[in-house]
Amino acid sequence: MRQYDPRTIAFVSELIHFPMQHSVADLRKVYSRLGEINANWYINFNADPAQGSGQLVTMRPGTPQAQVSAVTLMPDRIQVQEEMTDLTLEDFLERLGAVAETCAAELGVQQFNVQQCIVRSVVTPRTTPDSRLFLGERLCGLGGEQLQVMGRPVGMLGLRFMFPATETDNSVYNVRIESYNFDVRSVFLEVAAVYPTTITRDRHALLSENFHLAYGFMQNNLCGFVAGFDTDGA
Repeated sequence: MRQYDPRTIAFVSELIHFPMQHSVADLRKVYSRLGEINANWYINFNADPAQGSGQLVTMRPGTPQAQVSAVTLMPDRIQVQEEMTDLTLEDFLERLGAVAETCAAELGVQQFNVQQCIVRSVVTPRTTPDSRLFLGERLCGLGGEQLQVMGRPVGMLGLRFMFPATETDNSVYNVRIESYNFDVRSVFLEVAAVYPTTITRDRHALLSENFHLAYGFMQNNLCGFVAGFDTDGA
């Protein structure tokens, strides 16, 4: 079986907590504290007093899309987001841990009830130069004549899976496998894992442990599945 070295383009973690009201002053304290840790992480700060929400964000020009680093603070959740990123997993987890600790200190968020971990990557099949053909013919078994019935050319093609909780594991995994609009040769992969785990301030290490599980599912399970069709005999 072929082995892929996926290129990760996005890390996102959403931390859901009990609803609470945030003042603009407290949201700004989060921005200031994170700026003391690293002034380059989040350059801009925006707040919505009516919603009790705020966002810390840095956008940099990139190809094919802009790089976005953001923390979105809402009354019932915190989202830490890196899109079109060049960060390593450990770089991202450093930021995630700093955000969680800062929100505990400045906003009083002492417990998370659910963590969602999203990893997006791209891989390039070696046997087919067009990812739409690779997904259509090899993964889905769709020939040209079958698709011609649709009457229009295929611009994008993909699959979705949901893997529910089991008796021994209450996590849920949602998976997307799609052709990649920015590079017809590449396949876009997404793992969105939900961990309904109580994480108190003294157990913030679980935030990284959960994300490592999602990242491992991408690297091993999902890439292994796709690679199984990337063979000369497929």
